[in-house]
Amino acid sequence: MPATRFIDGIGALADAFDVFIVDVWGVLHDGQRAYPGAIDCLERLRSLGRRIVVVSNAARRLDGLAAELAAQRIEPRHYDDLVCSGELVWERLRHDDRGGYGRRCYFLGPERSRGILDGLDLQLVGRLDDADFILNTGSEDNPPDTSGFVELLERARALELPMLCANPDQVAIRHGVLGISAGAIARRYESMGGSVESLGKPHAPIYAAVRALPGLDADARAVAIGDGMETDVRGGIGAGMATVLITGGIHGEEIASLAGGFDDLCERYRCRPDYACAGMRW
Repeated sequence: MPATRFIDGIGALADAFDVFIVDVWGVLHDGQRAYPGAIDCLERLRSLGRRIVVVSNAARRLDGLAAELAAQRIEPRHYDDLVCSGELVWERLRHDDRGGYGRRCYFLGPERSRGILDGLDLQLVGRLDDADFILNTGSEDNPPDTSGFVELLERARALELPMLCANPDQVAIRHGVLGISAGAIARRYESMGGSVESLGKPHAPIYAAVRALPGLDADARAVAIGDGMETDVRGGIGAGMATVLITGGIHGEEIASLAGGFDDLCERYRCRPDYACAGMRW
């Protein structure tokens, strides 16, 4: 794998790329406040005419993601487009065949993600035994692992329920604390033999949604910026984009704990970003 170039700020790439694909959690904010320098960086890129596409594995509709960003003072003037996994899931379930999942839905996730159900012809059920499938959007709180879900997943597996995962992220930083995301629950279910489909980074459909945005030149030079090796870096590479790893995000403590630091991180995840930067700053 070619060596990663370490940069002091995203401004170093402003002349090299036309489109900046930017992750949210761990890059723009931590769920409580925007990171220092993140908004300024977006403003500077837009002032240079660069297109900002915010791409998130948030298990929400686009309006919910926009509201979440606005709560951190990241407003529509700071970006051009929003793409998120929750919207892809909603699109998948809104058609007459509901993506082949059936109508009876067991919702697994926090209250803040229930907007993903709006306008869908689904019957929510409170028992796995009554369900056709599980819609997994994560956990209500911020658990450190998936142990609390084992009993539920074992029952789901016995019933052979398919799971649709609306957020492939394994972990997320919430209010400065690292905890699991929906993707970790999905991976645990898959390890038990459960059937799982995940929409979002690093999978191809979310990048296809980016490429399909109106007015986006197919030849535009694009760079994907994120703090996840499995999602942002691997997904960006798979989509043929240059990549930037924000090292101050979910892998910060992991890098510090590895004897070989950043190189060991790349070896662990079997991918390497083109660039690395401590944070989303100019």
